[in-house]
Amino acid sequence: MTRPLVLLIGLLALAAITAYADAQEPAGPAASLMTATREIERFNAASCWTAPGPFDVTEIGQRAFGRHRHDRSKAEIDEFGGLVVRRLQRWYARLLARDGVPALGAVAATGVWATVSATTPVRGRTVVYRLHQTAPDGPWRVYDLEINGRGRIRAYYTEFDRIILSEGYRVLVSRLQAEVSIEAPGQERRECGAVAARGR
Repeated sequence: MTRPLVLLIGLLALAAITAYADAQEPAGPAASLMTATREIERFNAASCWTAPGPFDVTEIGQRAFGRHRHDRSKAEIDEFGGLVVRRLQRWYARLLARDGVPALGAVAATGVWATVSATTPVRGRTVVYRLHQTAPDGPWRVYDLEINGRGRIRAYYTEFDRIILSEGYRVLVSRLQAEVSIEAPGQERRECGAVAARGR
């Protein structure tokens, strides 16, 4: 076999291998959604968390505000969203400690919206991560977590709406700031590098 023929065969084999690898690795939105699911897995496995993690602060702030978001500036929505994300992470940490780290399963996407389903190993609860794509070709971020069909951010909105109407926005923000600044006894996962006061 001549050297040019050997070289040609080698190049054809390399091209075939590259084409196969490309076919196995999703591209475009599917690839970025896969990146998001891997980020969720890393977040679940981490011993401490850096906010906001895989969560979309602005989207969560808007959803937690609900109808009141029109009365607030972008800075206020982001401030509020950051507090809500920290509260959500604390609740999620308790879920993982009690029910174990969920095994991610089916992924479904429609346009810029997607869900990643999972099941906790201890109690077999269904966890659904609701995501959206923040911009064309942009990253996917989590905007709500559902446990057995109940969304946490939707539940927070019901609670926050009542407080805003009865006591005002600033009272709600003060309460959230106080809540997330206190380290709960026995709390295993916490914000990386955070120094919190001992409390309830």
